[in-house]
Amino acid sequence: MSEREATAVSSDASGQRDRRTLWSVVAGHVPVHFYPQGFLVIVPYIADSLGLSAVQAGLFETTRMLGGGVASIGGGIVTDRFQALRRHFMIVSLVLMALGYLMISLVSGYGLILIGLAIGAALGSFWHPPASSVLSQRFPERRGYVIALHRSSGTAGDTVAPFVVGALIGVVSWQAVVQGSSIVTFAFAGVLWMTLGTLSLDRAQRKARGPQRGFGAQFGALGGVFKQRALLLLLLVSGLRGVADRGLIVFFAFYLKETLGMSPLMVGVHFGLLTALAIVTGPFIGRTSDRIGRKPVIVTIMAISAVLVSLIALADGGWVFTVLVLLLGSVMFSVSSLVQAGAMDVAHGLNLEGSLMGMYWGVNSLFGGASPLILGAILGWMNNDYSVIFWYAAAFYVVGMFVALALPAAASGKRTAS
Repeated sequence: MSEREATAVSSDASGQRDRRTLWSVVAGHVPVHFYPQGFLVIVPYIADSLGLSAVQAGLFETTRMLGGGVASIGGGIVTDRFQALRRHFMIVSLVLMALGYLMISLVSGYGLILIGLAIGAALGSFWHPPASSVLSQRFPERRGYVIALHRSSGTAGDTVAPFVVGALIGVVSWQAVVQGSSIVTFAFAGVLWMTLGTLSLDRAQRKARGPQRGFGAQFGALGGVFKQRALLLLLLVSGLRGVADRGLIVFFAFYLKETLGMSPLMVGVHFGLLTALAIVTGPFIGRTSDRIGRKPVIVTIMAISAVLVSLIALADGGWVFTVLVLLLGSVMFSVSSLVQAGAMDVAHGLNLEGSLMGMYWGVNSLFGGASPLILGAILGWMNNDYSVIFWYAAAFYVVGMFVALALPAAASGKRTAS
């Protein structure tokens, strides 16, 4: 075999490994999001059975967010320190997440449900740092696109879960739905273990990645990145978006059930519509940000989101309401993938992808975790007028848009291939 033929074979094999890695990681993200989104459809029925207030119901999501945030921060640091184990981290995350949610289905007390939720959420969130690290290192020139594709597969889980849970909860108990999901996730983890292979980096990637650092040097490098204004503004935009998104999503099912009087099936359908179009639009938005920059796309999405939730509040049910919910689903969670890509742009080549993703999810958890409690208190003060959730979200979308306008164009814009 000639040198040219050998190079071509090597290049083709590398391309096949990249494609297998991309689609395996993307597919693995689906169950990570299936559980939390499906659980949100169940929450109103748990609240009814246990006689919970809006604040107590909001504490479910606060617990989930804080548990996931703590695990993400620690998981990001560990991921960067032990990159050879990233496949193992992702598989363990899926298996133990399923066990955590399985615990929820086997207990009945409010406190025990909170504990199980914290465990399941923490271990599920551990998926994100190694997954984002792998994708960012393997596809630096298409970073916005592949991270958005990864986000879209999570959105597929967000979308499918409400349909499945809404359809089944009227037929079987919610505990049975969670138990069945756990069995499917265990099988999925086994398949993923085989398809991901070893996730070994090729020689060029190992050289570009640089030498391994100890934890001390890693914290020092991370501290240097956090001195950059662009990164801090990106995290603030993401945090404000998280406040709006989490408040809206946690009480959206309550609005559908209590205010509009929808059946469990229709609650699930509309909850699914809240994310459905983002499966398709997410990668397109990510690819657009690769071409024209993160900043203009983020600003535009924040503005569109504010307008749509305001119109939803005014629609007050009917087919117009359903269409507006579907349109909001076209941009739901898009800012998340753009901020992730922007953060990795800022720290490109520093081997800090996992740590940055851990910090990103940690910040989001602090902002988003407080939101259900704040909004729950507002709802209690307003006698559970659930329409306020849309105005609450609109206000934070607008504030986030103005913060995004302050992003430095060079730091948050398009980057050339290295």
